[in-house]
Amino acid sequence: IVVKASYGNFNVLFTGDCGIDCESRIADTYTTLLVSNGACDSLSYLFLKESSPEYIIFTGVPCQETLNRVTGLAIPVLITSNDGDVVITSDGITYKIENSKTR
Repeated sequence: IVVKASYGNFNVLFTGDCGIDCESRIADTYTTLLVSNGACDSLSYLFLKESSPEYIIFTGVPCQETLNRVTGLAIPVLITSNDGDVVITSDGITYKIENSKTR
């Protein structure tokens, strides 16, 4: 399941275990935040360029290949296995990301 939540100008795209094949079928991928499990067959360069996230949150331990693609594009990341629980708040214009290690 892929879910996009929008509030004003703020968007979060939850891709779960959507692989490259799945990513190619998603319309309207532009997003502020991208949440992924970071599987090796996810987050292709094309998908990352089209979605243009400001931040990526990995739910667990991402595959090194996937992490390399993301860091190669200089997209900041949080990894829940390292950074703990993540809380995202938004007023529809701005957003704030906190994790259990920064609270």
